[in-house]
Amino acid sequence: MIQPESQSFTIIGAGRVGKALGLALHAAGHRFHSLISSKSASELPEFADADIQHRFESVSNAKSFGDVCFICVPDDQISSVCEQFPNSVTNPKVVSHVSGACSSTLLEPLRERGIKVASFHPMQTFSIGAGSEIFVDTLISIEGDEEACLTLQHIATNIAGKPRIITAEMKTALHIAGVAISNFMSAQFLMATDILSQYDSSVDQRIVREQFGTIARTTLENIISKGFPSAITGPASRGDLTTVQLHIDSIHNEELRQVYILNSLRLARESLPEAHPLITFLTNS
Repeated sequence: MIQPESQSFTIIGAGRVGKALGLALHAAGHRFHSLISSKSASELPEFADADIQHRFESVSNAKSFGDVCFICVPDDQISSVCEQFPNSVTNPKVVSHVSGACSSTLLEPLRERGIKVASFHPMQTFSIGAGSEIFVDTLISIEGDEEACLTLQHIATNIAGKPRIITAEMKTALHIAGVAISNFMSAQFLMATDILSQYDSSVDQRIVREQFGTIARTTLENIISKGFPSAITGPASRGDLTTVQLHIDSIHNEELRQVYILNSLRLARESLPEAHPLITFLTNS
């Protein structure tokens, strides 16, 4: 394992994740060995004070990589990047990609060359402008070769994340869970907009965000602080069959109606006995 105090790192790809990770590693005291990106220095003002030792436009042009290399490109580009690693340079000791859904097997060609490989995935949503602080208390799943995992575990701790070493089989499940919690929350707001706009065409996404933002924040705080079923409220948790049936009848779009039924059924099963009439009704709807 590479000792934390001696680590230098390379970032491949200067998108939202690559920029935030580079800033976090630099802030934690790691040496920014190189940045590989087609973007010029003027296009990356976030790195103005990062003391980057080397800049390369592509992986194939890189002369060196430092100790730990992070591939921060879209999933469908990882294999291509992996193939571009030149044989003529000193190899990095650890190479990791940051994909949530894909395992370290994408880096098998590098593993065959004796490089320790892994995946390093922060369970976080990276909006434009995300900085180094985004990793604080963030779950970071790590999977791959043992030595690489131990090195990355130290790195995750250094940037104030919460590392968890997992199996390759667990990666997809974790990613789906993250999508359900983060991305599907956005879907709920869009669903609310669609339902309301059935009755008032002036309702748009901005109005829904403004009017339902407070209840969304309170709900999330209750989930985190109280857990389930205590945080669950509403007609499904109360077993209010009349209200649930009224809601279903008021949703004109069949796709939205099914989403409502499935979500209500999951909430009811968490709050009510299985034999409750509401569960029977929803199951047969």
